[in-house]
Amino acid sequence: MEFSVAETSQLQQLRAEIPCELDEDENILDNKEEEKENNDENLNNKKSSIWNYFKSQLSGKKTCKSCSKEYGAKTGILTLKKHLFYKHNIIIDNIKNTQMILNFPRVDPWPITEQQVRDKAF
Repeated sequence: MEFSVAETSQLQQLRAEIPCELDEDENILDNKEEEKENNDENLNNKKSSIWNYFKSQLSGKKTCKSCSKEYGAKTGILTLKKHLFYKHNIIIDNIKNTQMILNFPRVDPWPITEQQVRDKAF
């Protein structure tokens, strides 16, 4: 069977479109799986120490590990801190305790002569 040039190009175009549609369906499934994995990772990568006392569910709800009180998905960290303070007498500091050493050397901005005068005054 021989095809004309126009028919050959149409066949090639159809063949090219069919795998693309299949690839798009596979990409949609892959994207959904990646979104689920990203959500799981986001729950595990919380930076606040509040997450030592609360569990975050996939639906976004937060549950106190001590008393099992549930909070909605849009509840903020401050509300959770207040719960820990008033119900369990636990205080969560707002200060991050991660950095122990400065990343840069400390340089005194005063000229040397003024430094000496200042140091003698103290």
